[in-house]
Amino acid sequence: MRDYPFGLKPLSQAFFLLFLTVFATHAGAKSLRCDQKLVAVGDSTHRVLSHCGEPNDLRKRTETRVVRNAVQSACGVEQMQTCTRIVERYVNVEIQEWIYDLGPRRLLRNLTFENGSLVKVESDGFGSN
Repeated sequence: MRDYPFGLKPLSQAFFLLFLTVFATHAGAKSLRCDQKLVAVGDSTHRVLSHCGEPNDLRKRTETRVVRNAVQSACGVEQMQTCTRIVERYVNVEIQEWIYDLGPRRLLRNLTFENGSLVKVESDGFGSN
């Protein structure tokens, strides 16, 4: 019987490495390291600003979104049944997009906030500073 590294056959090793690559990329995309401090999805604009400083670029806009909620209520001829209906309402969401240019040897970081909470961290091309 042949010995394989980590006890995995070559095809299993390839899938394992692919999984690690995807997992590491996905995990890293939800946070940003500023000096020795880490900011992550869910953090407030205030926390990010205090850890990372002013962004190189900031854009603001407001989006109107439809929110749908399932509501149960009595219905039927004698109001003896429970029915579910969908109730729609419109809400305004304040969107802020911050861009950090971390230098020519590092990727730009695009941070998206909704109503003051960090919802997305993305990388872009290399910076210029």
